Amino acid sequence: MKIIGFGQLRNEASRGNLENWFRCMEPCNHIYIFDQASTDNSREIYEKYKHKTTVIYSPSNRFNEELICKGELYRLMLKEQPDVDWVLWLDGDLILDGRLLVDDNLRRLCKKLDDKEIDFVAKKDDKTVYIQVAYLISDEKTHNREFGNLLKIHDSYPKMVISMDELIGNNYKGIEHWSVRKFLLEFE
Repeated sequence: MKIIGFGQLRNEASRGNLENWFRCMEPCNHIYIFDQASTDNSREIYEKYKHKTTVIYSPSNRFNEELICKGELYRLMLKEQPDVDWVLWLDGDLILDGRLLVDDNLRRLCKKLDDKEIDFVAKKDDKTVYIQVAYLISDEKTHNREFGNLLKIHDSYPKMVISMDELIGNNYKGIEHWSVRKFLLEFE
């Protein structure tokens, strides 16, 4: 199983976050970073991990173009790692639960979720959400695949499907259906 780390970072070393961030990325086969013109010693820390890290250095802080930057990084990752199974996308100030970092538990979790074909498991603070992503939910087969995989998970965490469909807002058996536009603008 191939897990690729992914992040868009700026000055995380000066905040004391970067070393912890890299520890959370240890289970990853490779790491991709879009550095937003960091002015601290982030470059020196990236250099310590150069054997498994690719960095795009932006000459300016482009957080106002966040989606464009993430798109550039994502395209590079897919070009270099077309056989990726999982992308672990963490903001610089986030860390994984330490239990995932021991005994190969992150890989075990990914394998367990692979059996259910879940696209993303997002965690922030004490919140967890399962996310399926589809271009359009245009037929019953797609609907059953995207919502059905989430229905196989029997815990109390929120579950959502995100697609390009604009006429959304309903939920199906407790699973929310969001448009990608709404998700990008409103999801916290």
